[in-house]
Amino acid sequence: MKKISLLLVALFFVSIFTGCEEEDTFPFETKGATVAIANAAGFFDLGDLSNTFSFDASSLGENVSSFDILKSYNGGTPVFHATVNSLPTTISITPAEAVDGLGISTDDLQIGDEIIFSFDNVVTASGTYPSGASVAAAVSCLSSLAGTYDFSTVDHFCAAGPETGQATWTEVGPGTYEIDDWAYGTYQTCYGGSAASWGTLQLSDVCNQLSILGDDNYGDTWSFSSIDVDGANLTLAWTNTYGESGTTTLTRTDGTEWPPLY
Repeated sequence: MKKISLLLVALFFVSIFTGCEEEDTFPFETKGATVAIANAAGFFDLGDLSNTFSFDASSLGENVSSFDILKSYNGGTPVFHATVNSLPTTISITPAEAVDGLGISTDDLQIGDEIIFSFDNVVTASGTYPSGASVAAAVSCLSSLAGTYDFSTVDHFCAAGPETGQATWTEVGPGTYEIDDWAYGTYQTCYGGSAASWGTLQLSDVCNQLSILGDDNYGDTWSFSSIDVDGANLTLAWTNTYGESGTTTLTRTDGTEWPPLY
């Protein structure tokens, strides 16, 4: 009799714990939604202010009937941009549309700026919710100057020339290039060989404006005194603080023309 009683007690506690576990498995009702962002593409190109920045927006959670897009300039106070009433959708924004209402114009945009788009008032059947998602459009310029070019250098620091050959521009960062022969054949004629190293010299292209950064292996800086584009020919008058100089014409051999560099 004692064994039977103990068995009944054990079965009673098992049934209690089993019932609790089953209650924990009941599904919970999920309400609300947020805006999911994907496939952000492009940037605001100062060299082409007709271009667009785009991204795909979809709902995450309940079906979204509408939401607001907010925008801010370099992390400033967000302002209203537009209301979207259909999801999923692809949203495209021009630079002029992006700055409208921010208290600036496209003329005020500079390399490194950002327009940040965030989202609020996400409306679903159960209510209105905030959204923590955001996406940023950078302000930059497209640069595509990498390549190997034929050169001819005249009127340089030790002879009239021409010195001819090929030089390669290698992109090492957005709008930043290294050149394998900054003197374009003149060192070979004047010194009997090219420089052992070009130091930290880099060519910078910011919205088609060229400049030379860093200094060479001897601590001298370089600059351009004139830049001229004529179709496939780019003519650079260059000099450095040591007194070396020359005028080099770089010719594209791929059938394309140089952009309007200056």
